[in-house]
Amino acid sequence: GKEIHSHGGGLLVDQQKYYWFGTTQKLPPDWLSEGINCYSSFDLSNWTFENRVFSNSSIKIDTKGPYRIERPKVIYNDVTKKYVMWFHLDTASFSIQSVGVAISDTLTGNYQWVDGFKPDGMPSYDMTLFKDEDGSAYLFRTAYNQYVGISRLRDDYLNTQGIISKAPLLEGQSVWKMMG
Repeated sequence: GKEIHSHGGGLLVDQQKYYWFGTTQKLPPDWLSEGINCYSSFDLSNWTFENRVFSNSSIKIDTKGPYRIERPKVIYNDVTKKYVMWFHLDTASFSIQSVGVAISDTLTGNYQWVDGFKPDGMPSYDMTLFKDEDGSAYLFRTAYNQYVGISRLRDDYLNTQGIISKAPLLEGQSVWKMMG
């Protein structure tokens, strides 16, 4: 089959179809990716390339690119009716330790750059998002490379509202809800 380039990604299920968002192939010398791809599957075995949903060249911040894009995650905001993507955003030398945020009207559409920042004013590395049944959403990320910082997102999902809890340091967080 064809190679899949969807590295460090996350899955989203929509209408019984799985969508896998991940970075394009990382290339030497700095192992940076050119963007974020989306693939879809009904059975988790057979994947179809949907779109390169975001490009490295879309990032607009003061620090010069190209940029390190890692661990993209997408959630749907029921209030704004937008798909919101967050990812670890950095330079090749990890000098900005931030997140990037982009939005789209469609799940597999082109995501438009919103902002890059340090959530709650703190350095951020590995990260994931979690959306609860009540619509509230949370960012879990490695803060200062010392602990996992957990922050509730604003109602529009475009920024955080402060750390609500901390957990021991770990890499590649994954969050799910058990028993209600």
